[in-house]
Amino acid sequence: MKTLVAGFSLLCLLTTAHAITWNFDRDPQGWAATEAEGTGTHPKLPLLQGTVDQGIWTVPLLPYQQGRSPGITLYSPFIDHNSRLFDECTIRLRLVHSRPVVSSLILSWTIAANDLYPGNDPDFLGGGCPPNPYCHPRFWLVADPTHYSTGWQELTVSDLRSRVATWPGGEEYEILWEDRLRDIRLTLPFVVEEDPEDPQGAQRPDQVPVAVEIDWIRLTGPREQAQGELPPPTPPVAAGGPLFAPAVFQQLGQVEQLSGWDWEEEAGALGDLDGDGDADLVTRWQRGQEGGWLLGYNDGRGFFARVQTESFAAAGFAIKDSFVGGADLDGDGRLDLVLDSPVDQLPPQVWLNDAQGGWARQSLPSFFAPAQLTDLDGDGRPDLWGYRRGTLDAQLLFNDGAGHFSSPQQPPSAGGGYYVWTAAFPSLPSRQQPLVWRPAYEQRLQGLISTYTLASGARVQEPLRHSQGLEPERLIGAGDLDLDGPLELILNDEGALFAQGPEGRPALGLKILRQEASGAIDTTFALPDLYYHRRPLVVDLNADGLLDLVLVHDELRQPAVVVLTGRGEGRFEVEGRYPLSPGRGGAVLAADLDGEGHPDLVVFDSFVSEGAGIHVLLNRLGQGTAVEEEGPPRPTRTHLDPAYPNPFNPGVVIPFTLSAPAQRVTLRLYDLLGQEVATLDLGALPAGAHHPLWDGRDLAAGVYLYRLQADAWSATGKLTKID
Repeated sequence: MKTLVAGFSLLCLLTTAHAITWNFDRDPQGWAATEAEGTGTHPKLPLLQGTVDQGIWTVPLLPYQQGRSPGITLYSPFIDHNSRLFDECTIRLRLVHSRPVVSSLILSWTIAANDLYPGNDPDFLGGGCPPNPYCHPRFWLVADPTHYSTGWQELTVSDLRSRVATWPGGEEYEILWEDRLRDIRLTLPFVVEEDPEDPQGAQRPDQVPVAVEIDWIRLTGPREQAQGELPPPTPPVAAGGPLFAPAVFQQLGQVEQLSGWDWEEEAGALGDLDGDGDADLVTRWQRGQEGGWLLGYNDGRGFFARVQTESFAAAGFAIKDSFVGGADLDGDGRLDLVLDSPVDQLPPQVWLNDAQGGWARQSLPSFFAPAQLTDLDGDGRPDLWGYRRGTLDAQLLFNDGAGHFSSPQQPPSAGGGYYVWTAAFPSLPSRQQPLVWRPAYEQRLQGLISTYTLASGARVQEPLRHSQGLEPERLIGAGDLDLDGPLELILNDEGALFAQGPEGRPALGLKILRQEASGAIDTTFALPDLYYHRRPLVVDLNADGLLDLVLVHDELRQPAVVVLTGRGEGRFEVEGRYPLSPGRGGAVLAADLDGEGHPDLVVFDSFVSEGAGIHVLLNRLGQGTAVEEEGPPRPTRTHLDPAYPNPFNPGVVIPFTLSAPAQRVTLRLYDLLGQEVATLDLGALPAGAHHPLWDGRDLAAGVYLYRLQADAWSATGKLTKID
């Protein structure tokens, strides 16, 4: 095992001491990797799933694609030290490749001045100044070009300090370094050594490195000479709660992207597509310049074993900005669709799902741009609201119960300069057309107004006084979260305006504001460390009658689903943070996937290098592991349950129940010749249900046998991994 060495001798005082060293003994130590930004890359860069073996972190590059610039970016864990301690960064690496390449190591960093635009420059439009030749590098430095062989080499970026620098054209700018250092990023763009027969660089698959192997990464600083080595920061570990089983990732076909990453983008829908009573899914997909909608069919246990893709081109729709939503519009229990493509100026369409597996299509007015399916009139049927194209004029379309919509109606305005921002949740029978209105930009601090109609027909308009003076970008939701009448506000500490780059500018922090009966405004809940790019999902998850919140903390290094359970009076508590791997998550939808009667979660994810998919979190309420006053009863027998999904790729859950605590529990995997191929040591476990996830990425496709051993008890099962 590699060790950290701190010297305090006179020799050490005369040289640069090591300040922080990341040795990859067992894991990446909180580091993450993505494809580097460059020509042909997508702004939603996928996470690269590296491996650690014998102290070496190996990060694979994405397979070659014509016209795509190869490279990787490495993201450190949060450092949280004064950057004055460091003046140099070094990485020891080698390439897995057959020929030399040339690259310039780029070091970028995040301090307080660019905290909301990590690794970028906030003075440029949208924060969009990643390392490139067109931005003054206030937050990044480039080392001299280096020719790589396939042997170990050390690359260094030095002279890390705040100072005035000169642009090649003679213009001066200031490099900003000295502050509280949040993180660093190391970017390695690869270009093949100049070849007289191939002056354009990497143009063939054999010219792109297969992977980068990293021995260590080191931040050094002479000011640390007297103190010696600092320990590497310990990354926080997300811990799931009792309400949901661990997230299981399922790849959905061979698609690169699914909808639901952008702030306002519709994620899709969950509902019964084929009439078998299970909740299936529909979403938008994209691969290169192709796209359409994707249908995933649930096997009844939360695994979408059958995936069907339809092309937008076949229906006359374009990919860009297409809307795909769904709900049971005609009351037959099946999921119907709403499709729209504003780029082509085609009329939006309603596709009604019939019992024969076909679709009955209806066109809506071409000037109508759908925004959301929700019950507007309290009759339990999904209605539509949206805008007149090219304007902010709200339009309401009411469902007659058979999936046919009324002509667009313009609701009474909340006043000059206000436009509909969202429909308030939940839509109570006593409050019809519950809309929340936002002022135009020039009156942006005037606050929100809610309008609704009572059962008597009287129209009510109320200012949300606790929204006055707030930056509109901070408001991410409004609704009666505790079902007591007044609307609560959900806000973030910083607005969700987006930067360019792999992270964008996330919303930061979460707060709940509530207006008391006395008129006082109370901050009932705050979670300051949350980063997210999507509005929260609002749903009752634990059957207590109170609404709960679900968000994806999509910080690159430790993405997780954060579940907040309602406690009344606008108050919440963190029920659990459920880690996501691979990827970093996206939009969240809820439905009963396994027939247990409680909402399960589906998290869409386009940040997976092998292909986009979903994370499924099954609700364990009622299984003796969730919300119970007396505590769960002890199981009467130890047993092994069927693994799911099976067949699987890449992960499989092997559930089992222990009737008594076990001192040692192991799972062993064997091939059909009886040879042991893998072992999962679970250690000591308490009595109760357990759902370990087996990561089978390193296994070849085929049939395997597995044995669960809990002290003296054992049981066996069979698994099949598919390509």
